[in-house]
Amino acid sequence: DVAGTDEPVDADTDLLLTGLVDSLGVVVIVDWIEQELGIDIDPGDVILEHFQTIGLMLAYLRTR
Repeated sequence: DVAGTDEPVDADTDLLLTGLVDSLGVVVIVDWIEQELGIDIDPGDVILEHFQTIGLMLAYLRTR
């Protein structure tokens, strides 16, 4: 659920605006993705357009 609500987290939930993830959280997510998938993510690619929602993350990773 989204922090403090009964709303579920889905592919389109804004992780930053809901407070579920902050800037440090994005770094943790990127590190986890790199380790789990064995890929390197260019620091220039770590932008809101790629990491704001789970759906955007998946779309970005599909291009890799």
